[in-house]
Parts: sequence; C-alpha cells; structure tokens
Amino acid sequence: DLNTCCYFDCNYLKFDNESQISQVGNCGSECTTGIKPDLNGVKHPELYLWPTIYITNHDHYGYDNDSGPMNIQGDDKNMFNRCMASCFTGGEDMTQKFLYKIKKNDTLSIKTCGWLFSRGSTMKRTICTGNAYNLSQRGYKSARIACPDTCA
Repeated sequence: DLNTCCYFDCNYLKFDNESQISQVGNCGSECTTGIKPDLNGVKHPELYLWPTIYITNHDHYGYDNDSGPMNIQGDDKNMFNRCMASCFTGGEDMTQKFLYKIKKNDTLSIKTCGWLFSRGSTMKRTICTGNAYNLSQRGYKSARIACPDTCA
C-alpha cells in the first residue's frame, strides 16, 4: 500500500544510526549503478532517510514536499519512520523515550528506542536487563518496557 509502506526493498537499506537510514550501493551524486528502484520505479542517487527530511543526489526534501522525487502518498509521509518500522524494528516506535539513568544531581537522562536500537548487543542487553537500568520514575518507563522489540 503506497499510503503506508516503505517504498524501498528492506534488503537494500542499511540502518546507520538512530537518525539515518541509507541505501545499499550509494555511489555518489548522480550515480545509480547497482541502485534498486523504489516502488514507483525511481532510482534515487545517494539516498539518505533522516527523521525529518530525506536527501537524494545531495538535495534535501521534506517528506511532505509533493514535488520531491519520492512522491510519497498517504497521511504519514515520513519515509524514515515507515522504513524503520518495516525493515528494522518490527513496528516499534523509535521515538519512544525511556529513563536511561538518574544523574548525581537528580536530573534524568532520557534516551529513545532508536538510540537503544543503534547500540551494540552487549550494551543493549545490559540496559534492557541490568538492575542499574531497570528504572521507571517521573512518568518514564524502563527500556525493557518502553522498547520491548529492541530488548527482545
């Protein structure tokens, strides 16, 4: 469904970090050699999906820009969120916040599921299961509760 899906084959996307998904085979400006087309049949040179914009061929576009090369359909046009949910998280909300730790001055250190997702497996396991991180205070949940798919 073009109104809700990720327009790219998940096998050709790469999760770089909590704020970037890139296209496998990016080869520079105007290069489309080895690039797979999106669902509309368009090949996007040097494609990067960010949480609020996308970049292709070194040009920046808002997801709601109807004249952009992706021609995104539907109410939620954020392709970063669509592809993150479809390809990398099983539908988990990467913007969901959790209590990471309480600092010595009693302020809270808050992180997102996207941040946790981008950590290595050892750190994820420690944060999701360790007693020092199993915190729920001041309206924030622990990582294990807020990010169940990432912690699984």
